[in-house]
Amino acid sequence: MENKNEVYHRLVVDITDWNAFLAGGSAISGIQRVTLNLLRSLAKQGLPFKIIRYDEKTRAHRLVETEFLSQDFSQRRQPSVRGKFPVPSPYAHGMYRHVTSTMRRRASELFKRQYDNPLDCLGPTYRPCDGDVLYLAGAGWDCYPTLNAAESLRRAARIRVVSEIFDLIPLFPDIYHDRRGARQFRRWLRHAVMISDSFICLSKHTRDDFLRNGGKFGLAQDTHAAVVTPAHEFSSDPPFSAQSGEIPRPQRSYVLCVAHVFNHKNARRLIEAWLGLSLIYPLEADLVLAGATPRSEILARYGSVPRLQIIERPSDTFLANLYKNAAFTVFPSLYEGWGMPVGESLWFGTPCLASSAASIPEAGGTMVDYFDPRASGELETLLARALFEPDFVNARRSGIDRTRLKTWDDYAGDIFAAATSAHPSIERSQPSYGRAGDA
Repeated sequence: MENKNEVYHRLVVDITDWNAFLAGGSAISGIQRVTLNLLRSLAKQGLPFKIIRYDEKTRAHRLVETEFLSQDFSQRRQPSVRGKFPVPSPYAHGMYRHVTSTMRRRASELFKRQYDNPLDCLGPTYRPCDGDVLYLAGAGWDCYPTLNAAESLRRAARIRVVSEIFDLIPLFPDIYHDRRGARQFRRWLRHAVMISDSFICLSKHTRDDFLRNGGKFGLAQDTHAAVVTPAHEFSSDPPFSAQSGEIPRPQRSYVLCVAHVFNHKNARRLIEAWLGLSLIYPLEADLVLAGATPRSEILARYGSVPRLQIIERPSDTFLANLYKNAAFTVFPSLYEGWGMPVGESLWFGTPCLASSAASIPEAGGTMVDYFDPRASGELETLLARALFEPDFVNARRSGIDRTRLKTWDDYAGDIFAAATSAHPSIERSQPSYGRAGDA
């Protein structure tokens, strides 16, 4: 492992977990958005860093040019065949199936060509240098070549391996119901504990969960895990213009929920509360659901919901407009590693009603009204106050202090400092939603 006197000076950020999105040309998800904003801010501040991604054609990690960061990943793009993993992941399906499938695939594809996608911006093969910090910033359980590469790169140079822990949702079967996904996550976590020199956690709650459960995966009791919380800022520098047909200021007042309906994001709880209130009160506001849940699934489950609007996968520009013009937002999640929709709502000065579960209060601090997402009636009571008490929303809006919110530049500086310090001795977070170091 690492030498106490080693000096680390360059951050090498692995984005191999993007392959699943690039291969299908689909928009990236929340974890990848954190990484994207981190990379843009690292570039903006001129900090020494490189981006690498596993390339299936050369079976090596390739450097990614920074021009890659100027693209709009909130929308579909040209698919990248070279990003696709053609064999089952050993984390999800086991090593035997992975090895046998790999052998069959290599035999059948000896003479097939994989074409470049110029949008991939792939450069030469990454060659590690002494003092590099390999930062595994993404959803590692979806990119099995990453930790194997880390082992070989460590043999080639004196590098440090730092793994980001976003959350431990797959360890909790009451909120995560995909048995294969849970097995995949557990195998990855055991591998990450074995190969990583240190860890960075997305919140204090995530850090506590990680240290409490890590012993099952070989984590040493004296392991230090730094805490670096993400930004509240919606984006470091949005380079994209509004698309045609997007209305930045809808005609009616609306309540916004940015969440999946049927998984742990728990937007179904809001729909049920909304239906209950509609039986008692005449609703004058719309409920806008923005996220990845298909409209057909929502309508099949709930039928007609009064004043419901469903927006599938809005672009970043459209989502920013939705945040900015909402009367207030609601985030009813059962578990989060952080709670980005809460912070983003505050960034736009829009009040938020949020779940009190897990790390979400770390994102909102005292500027948010909380409810227990499992308690009967708590959301309904708070929602009714926000909808029908004249001064409730305005009082919350005036209580949002944007100067105390964290930017992506703050986050990038904290990540760089925590990752390149061989023995970080402080928690790099912002107590009570203030900027890092304010406490």
